[in-house]
Amino acid sequence: ATGVFDERTRRAANVSAGERSAQLRVTMERWRWLPPDLGSRYVWVNTANPTLQVVDWSPDGNQIAFTRQPNPLINSSIYADIAVLLVDSGTLKTVVQNPSGDFFLRWSPDSKSILFSSSVNDTVSHYYKNNRIFIQNLASGTRREIFTTVDEQKQVIDWNPSGIYYSYADKMRNRLFRFNPATGEKTELNTGLDLPGGISFSSDGQTMAVSGRGYDHLNEIYQGPPGGPMKKLTDMSS
Repeated sequence: ATGVFDERTRRAANVSAGERSAQLRVTMERWRWLPPDLGSRYVWVNTANPTLQVVDWSPDGNQIAFTRQPNPLINSSIYADIAVLLVDSGTLKTVVQNPSGDFFLRWSPDSKSILFSSSVNDTVSHYYKNNRIFIQNLASGTRREIFTTVDEQKQVIDWNPSGIYYSYADKMRNRLFRFNPATGEKTELNTGLDLPGGISFSSDGQTMAVSGRGYDHLNEIYQGPPGGPMKKLTDMSS
């Protein structure tokens, strides 16, 4: 899509009623096989109005945070902001609105703060620079940047009672860290894997499941405490 009503757009708009009916049947069948509960965190894309929204319930269940674009144009994401919806009252409040794009990442475990990435004022060179990560207190509106000494593209994995977990690529390895937002202490966690990939935590943050591999075998699923010995649950490489 280009946003211009050209010949291709005209042909797509002028399909027959039969063709459109068949498209709707296929779409409805796809929707039928989706789970009724999408969970607390998912990405919703409206293809007719291509605005990407990252939607996440707060842990206390009282608020929904999401990223929104100012208009349907795909490149308007560089001006995206973050809003919070109060579920009971229906009140919608914009909580982060920098000149450049702001993108929601995670709720704090107590539902009082959010973690987000932002290019702040940079709408020109942001696309080739490493991302910047911030914590914002919703009540006071105060924010602070974290991971300022990490000159890499950071991937935030989780924020649970034991800390903020993030990773980044270091040459041919992926490194995993835990950050204490209260003290600023950073701890590298050894998974015993060269390339830890997907990571998920139990609700109390005391156990994690990891999909990853060494250089000489396939991805396996592991389980264990953060920073502790990992138990291999699968055997894909045998």
